Amino acid sequence: AYLLWFFLSGFGAHNFYLGRTGAAVGQLLLFIVGWATAVIVIGFFFLATWGIWVLIDAFLIPGIVNRNNQMLAARLGALT
Repeated sequence: AYLLWFFLSGFGAHNFYLGRTGAAVGQLLLFIVGWATAVIVIGFFFLATWGIWVLIDAFLIPGIVNRNNQMLAARLGALT
């Protein structure tokens, strides 16, 4: 998840990987709209919002991974 965050955070790849599709689409849209409107000044506000969100995600990834692992363990335990 951290490798995806580091290399592909502009596309929200780490959130797609972690099953957070809504957050991933939101980050992807902010990134695209930010670069598309960077010619006019408003794009920089979109990119700043996206950057803050991605930075916060860096601190949230361990908890999200832990929660996903616990849910997977619970599902696998229920199967046996």
